[in-house]
Amino acid sequence: MEIFGYSERGAMNALFHGIALSNDKEAMKEFLKTANIEGDFTDFEIYSEFSLSDFGNPDMVIIAKYRNNKKEEKEVIFIEAKASCGKKYKIHKQYAEHNEYVKEREYKSGQSSNLFFQLRQKYYFFETKCKKNETDKLKIPDLIKYYDQKKKAERRTGNNPVVKEFMKQISECESAHYVAIIPKSDYSEIKTGKDYGFDIQFVSWEDLNEKFEKYLNKTITFNQSGKYNQIINND
Repeated sequence: MEIFGYSERGAMNALFHGIALSNDKEAMKEFLKTANIEGDFTDFEIYSEFSLSDFGNPDMVIIAKYRNNKKEEKEVIFIEAKASCGKKYKIHKQYAEHNEYVKEREYKSGQSSNLFFQLRQKYYFFETKCKKNETDKLKIPDLIKYYDQKKKAERRTGNNPVVKEFMKQISECESAHYVAIIPKSDYSEIKTGKDYGFDIQFVSWEDLNEKFEKYLNKTITFNQSGKYNQIINND
């Protein structure tokens, strides 16, 4: 039995559903290690495209469990993924566009699908809704903070019971990590800690395909049309 997927959503499902269906905890640990997240993890929960209401729908959320002085604790990993869509994905262009968007303080269509916007939403969610930190102590631009810019209406989670349960699970986590899976790019100079308040860990589809070929390669190959690939970068 094999899993095939289309573009980044399909690739995410192929990789993580494959790992989950195989109960391959070592592969999950290796994925996290690739994203510079290491620990004595004992088990994992994977949440695929769950809603966080006004804070968006993360492509994937992993809750990693570990033991600390005989007590079970958890860390949450928010993951957003992007694909080349048959072109060349330019991470520096996305970074510059988002920073300009924040600087101009004016809403622009399509910005909500920007990688940096999406991960900053998740940071805002975790820090304020889960850890109860005060917004004014965090580096949260108004364009991310407010759902309605004119009314200055802050983002909220609402009363959907599934969203509330999902939020409860995340709130039990001690800390959060933010991971971007993108086509292979030179992201070594992109440092977000100082300006954003948190670091983004970048991982490339190309590296994942090499490490987790049995889960991912069929999907990467299926998304190849001539010299163009819908997931990995094209020259």
